[in-house]
Amino acid sequence: MPELTRQPRGDEDTNRPRLMRSAEARHDEAVGLAQAIDLDPIHTAVVTVNDPRPAT
Repeated sequence: MPELTRQPRGDEDTNRPRLMRSAEARHDEAVGLAQAIDLDPIHTAVVTVNDPRPAT
C-alpha cells in the first residue's frame, strides 16, 4: 500500500476537515477488505512514495 507524501495545494479548501489516519491503520483496512472478499494476500507492506507522478 503506497503512502503518498504530498504537500497541500494552494487551491484546496482549508475549511474541509482532513481525516488523518496512520499508514498502518489504512494498511490494516486494505488487508481486511481483501480478506473479506476471499483474497489471500501473500505479502503486504506500506511503502513511501515521495514524489507521486500520475501516468496515463
